[in-house]
Amino acid sequence: MGKYFMCNTPVANLERMMALPPNFAPRSSGNAILCRYSVQTAADCRACVKHRRQSHQGLTCLHLTKRLQAGMVTVAELAAETVRPWKHLGLKQRTMGIAGRAGGFHFADRLHIMRMLEMTRGEKESVSSRWLAAVYLLSASAPLWQRTLAAVTPGQIDFAGVRLGDASIQDYVLYRTAKGLSAGALGVTSEELADAELVSDDTLLLILCAALIARYGPEVMNIGRAGGQCGSAGRAEQFQREQGPQMGGNGMMVLYISKGENDSEVPIHFPAEPAEVRSAITALEHSSTASGPVEIRRVECPIEILEQDIKRAGLNSAEDIQKLNALTERIDAMSQQEKQLFTAVLSCECPSNLDEVLSFAGDLNRYELLNGVTTDWYLGKWAVENRKLETDVPEAIQPFLDYSAVGREYAASHHGEFCSLGYLKNREAAPVQGQAPYVIRLTLTSSGRQHDLSLPAAEEQLEQAKRALDVEDFSQAGITAVKFSSPHLAGLLPLDAAAVEDVNTFALCLREMEQEDGELRKFCAVLEAEQPETFTEALNIAMDRDDYEQIPEDMDEYGKQVLRRAGADDEIIDTIDGYMNFARLGEDSMEEDGVRRTEFGLVRRLSEPFPPQQEMGPQMM
Repeated sequence: MGKYFMCNTPVANLERMMALPPNFAPRSSGNAILCRYSVQTAADCRACVKHRRQSHQGLTCLHLTKRLQAGMVTVAELAAETVRPWKHLGLKQRTMGIAGRAGGFHFADRLHIMRMLEMTRGEKESVSSRWLAAVYLLSASAPLWQRTLAAVTPGQIDFAGVRLGDASIQDYVLYRTAKGLSAGALGVTSEELADAELVSDDTLLLILCAALIARYGPEVMNIGRAGGQCGSAGRAEQFQREQGPQMGGNGMMVLYISKGENDSEVPIHFPAEPAEVRSAITALEHSSTASGPVEIRRVECPIEILEQDIKRAGLNSAEDIQKLNALTERIDAMSQQEKQLFTAVLSCECPSNLDEVLSFAGDLNRYELLNGVTTDWYLGKWAVENRKLETDVPEAIQPFLDYSAVGREYAASHHGEFCSLGYLKNREAAPVQGQAPYVIRLTLTSSGRQHDLSLPAAEEQLEQAKRALDVEDFSQAGITAVKFSSPHLAGLLPLDAAAVEDVNTFALCLREMEQEDGELRKFCAVLEAEQPETFTEALNIAMDRDDYEQIPEDMDEYGKQVLRRAGADDEIIDTIDGYMNFARLGEDSMEEDGVRRTEFGLVRRLSEPFPPQQEMGPQMM
């Protein structure tokens, strides 16, 4: 049974009309499109179309919020609706002129975007539009942001605790507007905003955009952008991506400055302008009650090992600030693999200043990191399996190899160093015993300061290290870590109470040894035989190393050396060859010459032979 009783009768149409709701207007024919609007008129409701037909105007729309959500509205349209109730004609005309020139929602610069991104990251969509508008204005200017950052917390701003000091006129206008918007008002008079000499066009555009945020919400930050993300942080992130990789991202670095351990910290986001850094320092000096100097207390950086190098930067130096900016941009451009390689390079090379850090950051192609290769055994296994040795090793005998010995031999003939991530190789270094960039690397500390000093060093470098540590003499600093270019020396030298000046002299001696074939190996053998108890004794041995001689392992050859010392020339030795046991002569002469056997070979002392070694036998308890 149908729902109409009067079908096929003269009153059928009357029955259908009676079944409809009162004042119902039936829809016209067409198709329903369940997707986002692709043209501007598609976002218009019926009231908008009717209003446009009656008024013959295409600019004014009765339902801007709907079109804003659809992404079909411009800054000029929102501005026209916003300034409509304003009574100051000059301000309305000036505002509409600026809005008409705006291609989309406006940010002051890339640093403005980064500040907004940092403050709104993690906030919900329900964040107060007034709070967001105030943060937008306060973060538009670097000096103003540094003065007000401490008062800004998620969802609220403590304007009573802000001290502007000698803020510029534009910053003062932005501050008053932000304070007014947070309370639901504009905060600045119409006459002030209309005065172009008092309020610049850029400042007025920022105020207009802030007013749009306060009235329509964070969606206005999508105007002029492709796509639409959710959340106030999403708008800034989208804008940031559209500006390219130079905008920062995961390479952004934050320095926290303070005047003492218990003092409040003020963050400085890099990249930053020198004026922004100076404003942060000034704000800290005015607000802090501590009496100490302004220092970098901690650092947030994707490369954690850089913290000590960054702490040595001078924030009062425009040159150092530019270096920090360049470093931030280089880190931002690195892939995760390159960041890992950069960490390994810094760990092994131990740069002493920002210039060296930047040099390494721009020259990563010189290095190769063997991930997980952290010991001689793993290095030997890697060299064998990857056929890096001069002679390929058959697979049948690989299980019986001493990989540790192979690794030590490979490391001794190549420029590389172990670190916590693996083995770092220098691609451009020739695979020979060469001159390392340093012989000894000292890590010095004094009153919380740290400095890495490469030795041997000139007098100017030593003085620079003292200035970095803020000491007059190295006796006021402590040696917390020592690294040698030759890893064997670490276990042979007594480093307790070693003076920096003595270590520098010792490094000069080691540099000379590296330039003579076999001299460094002989010195290691001498240290093992002499076993010096103090670093001063080790230094005396290094300076008097000509008093020692390396003995060949072949006793036959040593026997011939004994004859040569006795005056026999090569002709006599060749004549008696075959009639004399040179090896027996060499073995007998070893005890008389006081020859000592060490891990690094046989060695003897020329001036006074080593005393005979006592053999340790079983002891009765």
